[in-house]
Amino acid sequence: MKPLRDTNPKTILLVDDEEGIRFFLEKLLISEGYTIINACNGKKAVEIYKEESTSIDLILMDLNMPVMDGIEAHNELTQFDPEVVIMFMSAYEQEWVNEVQNIHFIRKPMNPAELFNKIDECLNLNAVETG
Repeated sequence: MKPLRDTNPKTILLVDDEEGIRFFLEKLLISEGYTIINACNGKKAVEIYKEESTSIDLILMDLNMPVMDGIEAHNELTQFDPEVVIMFMSAYEQEWVNEVQNIHFIRKPMNPAELFNKIDECLNLNAVETG
C-alpha cells in the first residue's frame, strides 16, 4: 500500500521553540511532500490553527515551550476543535499522552522513518474517523 503522503499532500503545523529543530524537521517533512506551517510556541500555534484549521491536517508540537507550552495549547486547540489531531514530541516520555484522545507522541530525537510512520498513522487514523 502506498503511503498517504504520496497521493494526497498534507499540511502539518510544526510547533517548537527551538529554531534548529523546526528548520531540520521542516526540511525533512518537505522532502517527503508535506506542506509545513511553522510556529515558535503554543500561543502562536493556537492563533494559526484558528485561522487555518481547515487546511491543517496534523499538529506536530513540542511539549516544553515558553509563552504557552504544548499542554496549554492542546487544551485551547481541543476547545476550538475537538477533532484536532496532535502529535506531541519531547525528549521526555509522557505517560499521560496515551490516555488522551486524538493525541499521539514521539520521543526526541527520532529517526526519520519512525517520524514518517507515526505521521502516517495519525493521518490514516484521522482519515478513517472522518471518512
